[in-house]
Amino acid sequence: MDSSQYGHSSSQNKIPPLEDVQTLGTFHYQDQNRTPAKIGVNGIIDKGFFQADGEWTCYRRNYFSCVCSFTITPYFPGVPVSFTPSGSTSQPSVIHGFAMCISAVVSENDQHSIELVQHTPKRDKGPTKNPPKIPLMAKQETGAGHNHIGIFGANSNVGHGNSCSYPDGWVISDTNVNTPQTEYTFERIQFKQATQNNGKRRAAQQYYHLIIELWANTAPREPTRNIGSRLPTANLLR
Repeated sequence: MDSSQYGHSSSQNKIPPLEDVQTLGTFHYQDQNRTPAKIGVNGIIDKGFFQADGEWTCYRRNYFSCVCSFTITPYFPGVPVSFTPSGSTSQPSVIHGFAMCISAVVSENDQHSIELVQHTPKRDKGPTKNPPKIPLMAKQETGAGHNHIGIFGANSNVGHGNSCSYPDGWVISDTNVNTPQTEYTFERIQFKQATQNNGKRRAAQQYYHLIIELWANTAPREPTRNIGSRLPTANLLR
């Protein structure tokens, strides 16, 4: 991952690196040529991780943050993208909105989830919660747009009634946000439990993987579906 796009190039070696993006299907624009689209999932993990004995490490009581965004390449403003799950023979589903979230699992056992807890702002002793899914638009560099005719106009609701339609055509459902949001920082996050066998020579050391997830809304009144993710390198929790 090129962290310089977030202005962190000088600290690139101080944040956990990311593995390759994993997508759960294929993406195409709904244009005449069904142009293939490539999804990028980006994240910067900060405030809490450090290297110890060559391992990325975090103390369980420490807070960390994760800056999340995603990209679509090429970028055709106003043209919807469809998603076809891997191995599916059904018709592609048009994506009406995107969201991002973070979760965690045990390394080498992605069925074993590890709970993440998000705390309220500093000095606030209010309740904690699990990190929610945050609606986002694709993040594009300035001048990255293309002169491409869209199927839906800039004010189209794509069949979602009173849904909010952003200027580039992506529709975010169930939100009152009136301005585009292309990046979100999950702040004051903690792992709820430490990894097992820390420092034990005769037992297998356990590792955790944080997961940066991309979700899509492909139908009204149906749950969002996970369409892609990216994992930082495995880490220890002391």
